[in-house]
This record gives sequence, structure tokens and C-alpha cells, in this order.
Amino acid sequence: GGSGQLIASGSQGERYGWVLATGGDVNGDGMSEIVFSHRNVENINAWTTSLTLLSEQDWESLDIQVGGVIIDADLEVGPDGDSFILITNESNNIKSTILMRQDVDSTASPRWVQTEITSLLGNGEIEAEIVVDGGGQVWVVAITETNDADGSVSRLTAFKPEISWVLMSNVLAYAGDIGSFPAIAVDENDMMHIAFHDKGTSRLWYSVESSTGWVT
Repeated sequence: GGSGQLIASGSQGERYGWVLATGGDVNGDGMSEIVFSHRNVENINAWTTSLTLLSEQDWESLDIQVGGVIIDADLEVGPDGDSFILITNESNNIKSTILMRQDVDSTASPRWVQTEITSLLGNGEIEAEIVVDGGGQVWVVAITETNDADGSVSRLTAFKPEISWVLMSNVLAYAGDIGSFPAIAVDENDMMHIAFHDKGTSRLWYSVESSTGWVT
């Protein structure tokens, strides 16, 4: 480019950039690093030498149109740097949880793909959480609250990224204030651990997935 960037400066005697190395990609992220030396004074008669490593960063600003009114949003980044955004929005009296992920292809800027996870009509409420495991797989939990003949029902909906999205739905409790602030984690056996709050009694609920079902 036609403009420069000041990356370091020091006082007389510190000799910033006396030795400089560049043109390499130290950590394999596709961005260049610069290493330069400078001197630190320990006392009036002694200097110690330090090396500073600077890494180039590539920031991208995107404007993603999702429509409606966003109620909540969550962001996760996978081990390979892929980004995943989970939003809950409301449009035309429908609340939806939408997963947005980068579709990595050969283009310079990957496109974003939207997948609707769950939706509710009318006065239903949704709270959702996302987590990415060490293998880069995305897991989503949504706790929905709807009204039926028995009153308010809080329903746990968990999504596992197998061949396609797999929906497992379990009614964990019947109460008006159960299901807020859901949190999700995945263990080394690809089993989900889910916690959520009961505002009515100030209790914390904890659900663990096993090969035979769920224990709450």
C-alpha cells in the first residue's frame, strides 16, 4: 500500500528494531509476523535484550441481514477459527432461533448460511445457547416456554450435529419460571450437560445426557 504504519518506538539507547526479521508465518495462520529487538535498561550500566513478536491481523466487517427484532445473540468460534452466531429474533409474531455459520469455500470472503433451529407462535418464549466442541462440531440447546391446558410448559430442545441436525425433545418440568439462562457443555464422549434456572424457587437444574437418555 501507499501508507506506512508505526509499529514501535523507543527512547534513545533502547535501539528499537536494531535487529529485524520479517516475511515469515510463525504460527501457520496465513498472516505474517515481525520480530524485532530492543534493549531494556536494568541499571545505569547494564542493558538486557528483548525480542518482540508482532502478528498481522485481518479483520472483516460484515453486515448480515436477519430481519425482525433480535432478542438475544450468542457467538462461538471453533478450533479452526470458524465463527458461529446463534440469534433469537421475532418477526410477524413468530419467535425463531437461527444458527448462522460461515460456509468456507474458495472465495476470499466466505458466505454466511442461516439455519432455523426452532420457532414459536404468539406468546411463546425462547432462550438458546450454543457451544462448539474441540472437533469443531456445533451443539445448540433451546428452552422454550409455551402455554397449554396444563399451564406453562418449559421444554428442553437439544440439537446434535450428526449427519444432519437431530432433534431431541424432552419436557423437563412444568412451571412458569423454569428454563431461563440455559447453558450447555459437551464432554469427551459427545454427551451434553445442560444447566438452567428456576426463577420461582431460585434453584439450578442440571441435566446430563447418557446413552440411555437424560438424567435431571
